[in-house]
Amino acid sequence: MDAQLLISIFGPALWEVFKTLLEKGRDLALEQGAQPLKDWIASGYDERKDSESLRSAVLSTLDELKKDGGLDKYDALFATLKLTEIPDFGSLF
Repeated sequence: MDAQLLISIFGPALWEVFKTLLEKGRDLALEQGAQPLKDWIASGYDERKDSESLRSAVLSTLDELKKDGGLDKYDALFATLKLTEIPDFGSLF
């Protein structure tokens, strides 16, 4: 058999097989390639732990400012309003 005849007979079928293999391989490669990134993003993230550490950092900073005298009564009032999320001073009166 002639090589040209074999290519013309099996060429379209082989192309479909290679195309399917490439699609499957691409999907598998993308899934496996993205998995370490997904694991890295999700690793060690604990919202409760992070919020607790942020809360303790903010409170300790406010305590240090109060001890050092760097926080007067107006600053303390402003910090209180910010922490309690009161939108504006007009709503207090």
